[in-house]
Amino acid sequence: MRTMRRTWSLYLGVAALALAASCQARSRGAEPGDGAADTKGFFVRPEGPHPQACAADADCVSGPGVNPEEGCCDTGVHNSVYSRAYIAWRAAWMHDHCGGVECPLLPPPAPLAACFTDGRCVGGRCKNTCP
Repeated sequence: MRTMRRTWSLYLGVAALALAASCQARSRGAEPGDGAADTKGFFVRPEGPHPQACAADADCVSGPGVNPEEGCCDTGVHNSVYSRAYIAWRAAWMHDHCGGVECPLLPPPAPLAACFTDGRCVGGRCKNTCP
C-alpha cells in the first residue's frame, strides 16, 4: 500500500507537469491515439494518447513498465520512455479506475544503462538513446 501511495504521488506530480507539455505537443502536431498497430505491449485505451507519440525530445520522459492488460499496476521503476501526454493520461486514468486495486510488490529489476530512460523523439515516436 505504501508503494502504491508513492507511485500515486509520483504520477500526480509528473501529471501536473505533463499536462502543459501535452497541450504544447498536440498544438505542434502530435496526435493522440494514432498508430494503434504499434501499441502492442503497451497499456492503451481508445481515448488515450499513443504511449510514445512526440513532436520534440522534450515530449519524451522515462516511466515505469506497465501491465498492458490492466493498467493499474506497474513496475514502480522507470525503465522505459513514454510521451508526457501518455504519462499524464495514465495518471488521470489510474485516479479514476484504480482506487481499490492492490498491486503486488515486485522484485527490483536488474539495473539498466542510463540510455534506457533517456528519451528522444525519432520519427514522431519516443525512443531511448541506446545505440
